[in-house]
Parts: sequence; C-alpha cells; structure tokens
Amino acid sequence: MKLDRKKSLLVAVLLVLALGLSIFITQRGGSSAPDFPCVQEGESESNTVQVSIDVSAGESGSEIAQELFDKKVTASFQSFFGVAVADQRSGSIAPGNHLIDKGICAEQALEQLLDAKRITNLLSVIEGAWNSEIKKSLISIGYSSSEVSKAFSSFAIPKGFSTLEGLLFPAQYSFDTSTSVSTILEEMVLRSQREMKSAGLFTSQE
Repeated sequence: MKLDRKKSLLVAVLLVLALGLSIFITQRGGSSAPDFPCVQEGESESNTVQVSIDVSAGESGSEIAQELFDKKVTASFQSFFGVAVADQRSGSIAPGNHLIDKGICAEQALEQLLDAKRITNLLSVIEGAWNSEIKKSLISIGYSSSEVSKAFSSFAIPKGFSTLEGLLFPAQYSFDTSTSVSTILEEMVLRSQREMKSAGLFTSQE
C-alpha cells in the first residue's frame, strides 16, 4: 500500500513538472514549434503572397493562431500562440480584415496584425467630414449603398440634437465584417458624446 502511494505521488509530481515545462516553452514563444524564418528587412517582397485574416471582436489568441496556420501564414499553430502569450501587445490586435503575408515567422505575423495600415476595412473619419463623405467611405470599404442609406435614415437622433450631422466623431475605426452600419454609427455617436461630456459641452438628458 505504501509503495502504491509513493508511485501515485511520483506520477503526480512528474505530471506537474511536465505541465510546468509545457507552459514555460509556450511563454518562451514556442521555441520547439515549427516556424518559418523571419524575412530580413530590405529583402525583396515582389513575390509576396498575402491572405486576409478576419479578426472578430473579442477573438482569442488561439483562434487567430489557428487561422494563421490554416492559411499558411505561419508554420504551426504553436509558433504564433507562443508569441502571442508572451507579448502583451497581442491583446491590442484590432478587429477587421488584415492583409498578412504568407510564409512568415510568428513574430512578424504579430507585427503585421498590429499594423493598422494592413486593415482593409479601416474606416477613417477626418475632422469636419460631412455625413455624405462618411457614407462614401463606408461604401468604399464594402457596404452597399442601400444599407448605408437605410442606416443613416433610420438612426435615432439622441435627445438634445436635431440632426446626425456633426455627431459622428472623427477617428479611425476598425471592426469585424459582421458589424452593421447601424452599429458603426452608434459607436461613432457614443464616442462623440463621451468627448463632449468630458469637455463639459454636453450633458445627457433623460
């Protein structure tokens, strides 16, 4: 009986050590996982093939790692997942369609996902832009003219305002492909109200 207990204890210790080693390897960037070589700066990119990686709001690092591997961006799931776990910036990957190079190392995949210039459906609203200009921008990133027009015409104007003109806060917005135009407008208006409140220019009305 004592021998069985010793064996059980030894097995438990070995399992704990194995788990700890696995976590250590993952946090070190998955050094044992297959990974493509990093492209050297200045190396020719004339033959570079890009794929679209669609990141949804709240998507986990493991889900992103799987899509990168499935689309042959990275050499393995583990290589990117290890880098993502070890780098806090991975939590700042914006939702949206990202154009990412195929066949790159996990570290470069993360850098490209953090590059806003690679988001194809990034909506940029400049200061002073008219709603008519914002409508064109929405259409240019893939929304239909009818969907845009319907969203603008049916949007509920907040109390205290008589028009949506000037209420769409100028900034850069990124979102996943399932986001509706109405949701985008709501986010822009809420951002505008927050900024006005912080400046003491607007108090919400019940």
